[in-house]
Amino acid sequence: MRLWDGIELARPEALWLLGGVLALCAWRLRRRPPAVALGTAPLLLGRPLPGEAAPAPRAPRAPRARAWRLGEGLGALGLAALVLALARPVERVVVPEPRPGIDILLALDRSSSMRAADLGGASTRLEAAQEAAVRFVTGRRDDRIGVLGFARFADLLCPLTLDHGAVVRTLAGLEPVPVDDAEDATALGAALAQGALLLGANAGRPRVLILLSDGRETAAPEARAGEVHPLHAAQLCARLGVRVLAIAVGAEDPAPGGDAAAPLGPTLAQVAARAGGAFHRVRDEAALDAVYARVDRLERAALLAPRREVRERQGPVLLASLGLLLLGWGLSQGLLRVLP
Repeated sequence: MRLWDGIELARPEALWLLGGVLALCAWRLRRRPPAVALGTAPLLLGRPLPGEAAPAPRAPRAPRARAWRLGEGLGALGLAALVLALARPVERVVVPEPRPGIDILLALDRSSSMRAADLGGASTRLEAAQEAAVRFVTGRRDDRIGVLGFARFADLLCPLTLDHGAVVRTLAGLEPVPVDDAEDATALGAALAQGALLLGANAGRPRVLILLSDGRETAAPEARAGEVHPLHAAQLCARLGVRVLAIAVGAEDPAPGGDAAAPLGPTLAQVAARAGGAFHRVRDEAALDAVYARVDRLERAALLAPRREVRERQGPVLLASLGLLLLGWGLSQGLLRVLP
């Protein structure tokens, strides 16, 4: 039952108690009339007896009698307010989410070839990627960001979070695998698949997977059973609505890492095209920053759809009821009590 804009009663059936309040008030007014001066029979009969003078006009009601009736009225209002509180007034408020943003997963290649320093500075490919990623993260206050590192296997190093300090620390601790290590390969497919499943669980908001590598797929270059082929993983990203920004870093076209005899797998350009995303080649650090800046133009959305919150409004009504009852009692039964 709606009372006024935004306020409604959760238990309107309690209003039936107002009938009892009215009956109680009528009974009290009949039972406790204000005191009147005792007169003779002519006053009670309403006319004078033969030979008697007409009665004087009725005197105005005494202030104490007025106070008594005012107290009874305030008490009735207090009881009515108590019934209203029992009907449970509530307000349904639309609560907007305070942090609009997007989900971003940074997937960084950790293969040994990321040790090369060919971006026009002293930093290696991985170090330049880390530094650019840190600058990017510090400017995305309202976005949830996670970090995934991959070589032959993909590992979630930091889940999606608004704690960007944790993201920066994770990026700073990222190290390439040793040369000729058993994990030294490039698993684009595994990184894409794991990122798609992680981001795809948050449907209803923009999701971006930034995949940075300097090589082709070498961990699963062919679509063999038990392996995650990068083009299949790219199709999964497209189906789940995960936008892929693929970045090939390095001054020269990357040579395949890992086993030199392994056939060349799909490139980042092919992966981005299959996922319906975008591909960028980066040959210097400034270009890397420019690619990260393009994420700023992505559409933002709330973490959750706007929701309605039910807020109780019984407190003010109960306080008003208590105040009216106490004031009414003080007027009718306290110092200004009127004896019948």
